[in-house]
Amino acid sequence: MDPQKAEISSKEISTPQTLQDKTDSKKDNPKQTMGPEQLKCQLEQQAKCQLEKDNSKQSLETDEDLKSLFLNRKSLDTADSSGITPLMLCALQGRVNLAKQLLELGADVNAVNGAGTTPLIAAAAAENVDVLQLFLDNKAEINAVDKRGNSALMIGVLTGHRATVKILMENGSNIHATNVSGQIALMLAAYKGVPEIAEDLLSAGAKVEMTDHKGWTSLMFSAQYGEHDTVEVLLKGGAKIDAADLTGATALHIAAGNGQAETVRVLLKSGANLDKQDKKGSTALAQATAGGHLACVQQFLMAGAALNTRDGTGATVVHLAAADGFHEVLKALVQAKADLNATDDDGDTPLMCSCMNGHFDIVQTLVENGADDLIVNYRRDTALSISVNTNRLDMVECLLNARGQNSPHPLINCKDVNGVTLLERATQRGNADMVGLLIEHGAEVNSSKSIDYTALAGSIIVGNLTVVEKLIKAGAKVDVADIRGNTPLLRAASRGLTSISKVLIEAGASVSCCNYKGRTPLMCASYGGYEDLVEELHQHGASLTAKEVDGWDALMAAAQNGNENVVSFLLSKGGNVNSRTIFGRTPIAIAADKGQISVVEILVKNGADINESDVDGKTPLILASFKGYKRIVKVLIEAGTAKDQTNCDGQTALLVASSEGHKKVADALIRAGADVNIQDREKITPLMAAILNRHLGTVVMLLDSGARVDTVDKKGCTALMMACDRGLPGIVRRLIAMGTDVNTTSIDGWTALMFCCQHGFTEVIKVLLEFNANIDIQDNEGNSPLGICVANGFLQATRLLLANGAKVITQTHSGRTPLIIACYNGFTSSVEYLLSKCDDESKLHELIEFEEQQHGETALVVAARRGFDDIVSVLLNYGANVNVKNQRSRTALGVAARHGHASVVRMLLAHPNIQVNTPDNSGDSPLLLAAATIRPIVVEMLLEAGADVNKQNDKGETALMTSARHGRSTSLQLLLDHGASTKVTDKDGNSALSLATTNGYEDIISILEAAAATSDPTDPSQSAEDQETIRPMTAGQVETHNVLNARPRSAYSAITTLGGRNSVSSDSTDDDDTVWAIRNPIVYIDMATEEKNPADIPFDLLEDKILEPQPASLSSHADLGFLLRNDDDDDDEECDENDYFIRPDERRDFCRVDEDEDDDENENDDEENDS
Repeated sequence: MDPQKAEISSKEISTPQTLQDKTDSKKDNPKQTMGPEQLKCQLEQQAKCQLEKDNSKQSLETDEDLKSLFLNRKSLDTADSSGITPLMLCALQGRVNLAKQLLELGADVNAVNGAGTTPLIAAAAAENVDVLQLFLDNKAEINAVDKRGNSALMIGVLTGHRATVKILMENGSNIHATNVSGQIALMLAAYKGVPEIAEDLLSAGAKVEMTDHKGWTSLMFSAQYGEHDTVEVLLKGGAKIDAADLTGATALHIAAGNGQAETVRVLLKSGANLDKQDKKGSTALAQATAGGHLACVQQFLMAGAALNTRDGTGATVVHLAAADGFHEVLKALVQAKADLNATDDDGDTPLMCSCMNGHFDIVQTLVENGADDLIVNYRRDTALSISVNTNRLDMVECLLNARGQNSPHPLINCKDVNGVTLLERATQRGNADMVGLLIEHGAEVNSSKSIDYTALAGSIIVGNLTVVEKLIKAGAKVDVADIRGNTPLLRAASRGLTSISKVLIEAGASVSCCNYKGRTPLMCASYGGYEDLVEELHQHGASLTAKEVDGWDALMAAAQNGNENVVSFLLSKGGNVNSRTIFGRTPIAIAADKGQISVVEILVKNGADINESDVDGKTPLILASFKGYKRIVKVLIEAGTAKDQTNCDGQTALLVASSEGHKKVADALIRAGADVNIQDREKITPLMAAILNRHLGTVVMLLDSGARVDTVDKKGCTALMMACDRGLPGIVRRLIAMGTDVNTTSIDGWTALMFCCQHGFTEVIKVLLEFNANIDIQDNEGNSPLGICVANGFLQATRLLLANGAKVITQTHSGRTPLIIACYNGFTSSVEYLLSKCDDESKLHELIEFEEQQHGETALVVAARRGFDDIVSVLLNYGANVNVKNQRSRTALGVAARHGHASVVRMLLAHPNIQVNTPDNSGDSPLLLAAATIRPIVVEMLLEAGADVNKQNDKGETALMTSARHGRSTSLQLLLDHGASTKVTDKDGNSALSLATTNGYEDIISILEAAAATSDPTDPSQSAEDQETIRPMTAGQVETHNVLNARPRSAYSAITTLGGRNSVSSDSTDDDDTVWAIRNPIVYIDMATEEKNPADIPFDLLEDKILEPQPASLSSHADLGFLLRNDDDDDDEECDENDYFIRPDERRDFCRVDEDEDDDENENDDEENDS
């Protein structure tokens, strides 16, 4: 056992199971509740109350009155609200004549109430034999039972009314009927303790060995409650004295566990097995001992019971008595010479058990009678160590003095499994008397754990000065360090224990000691703000300039935690106000970063360098501005700090404050002369940073302060583009009003309109169109605003653009129109709307039949290949050519069949002009293409539509050969059923059977063997089309660039444009399962520069969290692609570790203590969102 756990735990000796059963039985079923007395009283009371309620003004004392009342009821068998029928009332009150009259009037003698009680059962409960006999004479069901399974006989037994029982037995009542617990009448007689009734039942042939559901016999019931007279009757009746229940307990176990001494005497006299064990190894003596039943224990001892028998846990009766504190029982066992040093399965002795449970009197008795206190259990605990762990001074003193006053104890310095000594445990509990007692008996004060944890160090934890003084007086070494280098003085200093620290210093403790991190007592005391202790350490020569491994000194520790008095003291004694950590942080920088305004003021007054920067170029002003500490910023400004000094990324205090939305800080910096238009290395201005992070109040303040609106960043993006990208219509309108050009393009050719179209911000689009934004402008890849909206599924924005004159037919440099993009991405609503906007017949035909350049596919072929049957239906309804071909001469039907899109194939076959057997450039018909897939339903549909089952491609291969070569047994059977020839061979001489044999398809071979001869051709090479697989056709790569201090909130801003340098290579396949999402990111994360496929982006970064518009509803095949969305509105997400100011080396705190920022200083200047 872990000693730390042992200090509050106790030895749990399991109570024998039969005792527990006995205890529960007595609690749940007290003797007085099992009889019918309460039933009788309850029924009579209910009847009386009901009668008074029915006629409160009439006297109902006579039979006639009651009869008149009963006749007014719906039926003579109707029970009242209390569940009492008229006959039951007669039984309860002994009204024989009234009962006769009711029976003559037709009352049912076997009517029951809600509890299943019959009039006969009620008569038995009331002990009214005349009424009982009347009911029996009128054919009452004698073996009827209530809901608990008790018959009238059982109720009569429980009343103890012998005459009732005799009448029922004479009339044929079943004496072996059982209730819901499996108990018969004899068991109830044994339980009730009515030996006369028990004798009558035995005389009538009752089976004395029957058991209930727990395996209890009648003898056990009588033994449980000490009914020794009944016990004797049952034994004479043939009861087996050693019969056991389901737990293995006998009647002797049960009597002993319940403390029934007289019953125990009778059972022992009758020859009960004295030492029989139950299934858990418990004897009857153990049962009596566990219950503390001294009289029963004495009976067993007199009878010669075995004293040292072990139960299932290895415990003896002495263990049980010691653990439960039964002192008198223990003394009887000791007198009987029981083994006092027996060990259980944990190696515990009775002495240990008594120590664990704090039974001092038993400990004393065991020690006086020679119990061995030197035995060690399997947890390396002794009786002495257990007593120390439980903090019992009296028991410790008893054990130590057993060998003489102040004499050494052999195990006084033994260690537990954790290497802790008794003295160390005592010091941890702050028990000075116990510490002194252990020292007097030879405890070694300098004995240590495996990590050099001494008793003196342990006493520092509880801060007990008396214990410390006793240990030092006994010779404890004051400078012994643990494995981490912490000495007692270091521990005391970190806890602010000034008195103990003084004692340690007076005893010779070194004030210059340090732990493995180089931290001294002075640093620890300074960090904690313990001013008196700091002065004490300084008076004894503690160094003010000593530094720990990261370059921190005492002044920095005090500055970080805001201990201004300690800071002033250290400075007055010569502390270095401009000392630096290994990362270049000074005390004033540390205080500014933690929001310690008072410390900053003190350091400024004492000449701190306010412009000193750390290794990342961060000055105190930049640090305070980033955190939003307005008062500190003002103090630094008043002290003359440089306002436009930059960090290593070229960012000023104003820029980082704007990025974080600290409007008041930014305003103070501008008023102090900070450059409002300064740019960082990425050419980001404070205005841009505020816009990118949606800090609208800060944006307005910057504009009012003269921020320029025409500045561009490294990618050529303006503040207007950034406002459009973030969906801020109010800011967009103001920027335009201040003269920014709405049609300015970025390096990629994107305008502000394109940036808002990629997110579907309709309100922003309206503002731009209001100011004449070019609605059909195209970027460097040929993408138009309409194409960008359609690609991302924003139907509302698409409608808005078309309503304002956007051209429906535009194409990218790859030849993709908005309609083709919508078909590819599965946006049915967008497809319908685009088609509906073509009023001219020729333009509609041109739009539908337009072929993209890469594969020569029209919108219909694209939708068929993607499996969007709803889009295929729309296109066909608008007159799309159902037999149009792509560059491979493959029709929409061929493409759909090749990919197994059954719903699309079914829709195309339903078209009146469909050509089922049109081959592609390789001669493959739709049936041939479908035969290679795992969708036999497509094969079946094509065959039923009249597809040529024996049509050959350019290699001479038929659909049957294709299915055989690919192992498609179901499709092959369908082809055979529709007349496919097994004798046809391809140009290499291969038949379907030879191809199946070559590939080892046993099931197909068995199908074909009956119809074709075997040959041994080689497997022809597959065509390029046969090797098609569905692979992503992305619009481009995810670009990543260096981050600005604005900290954009998503790891991936967008996917770039279609086609051009970012598109897939021209030799890629036409099988693509991704969505063409046209995106152009504004700001990038400095994480990677390599190309990323959208499928590699973590799913949680792809969730749609854009503010206002939602994309058009995806079709049922939406799982084939996804839309990439910006996550920029999540203000709670942490920055990337490479982002501004979030570096592991600068997030550390002295002594690894988490510090809360100054809530009063750290102002949140974010304004509510622009609507």
